[in-house]
Amino acid sequence: MVRYLIGKYSDPVFGMVTGAFAYYLWEKDPKNAAERPPGRSLHELASRRWQNGQAPLSLAPVTSR
Repeated sequence: MVRYLIGKYSDPVFGMVTGAFAYYLWEKDPKNAAERPPGRSLHELASRRWQNGQAPLSLAPVTSR
């Protein structure tokens, strides 16, 4: 039997809200200003996603260190 944290449909929503809130907190933390490239704010990413837009060519893919 499958067990859910909250519910079958609310678990994915809870995960997305938690992830968006974590990114928002990371974005607002001044210690992370050097790691945060321009054009990748939560608002810009979400609006580009909802409008099916492409990332500007000036944004290089983020690579891990």
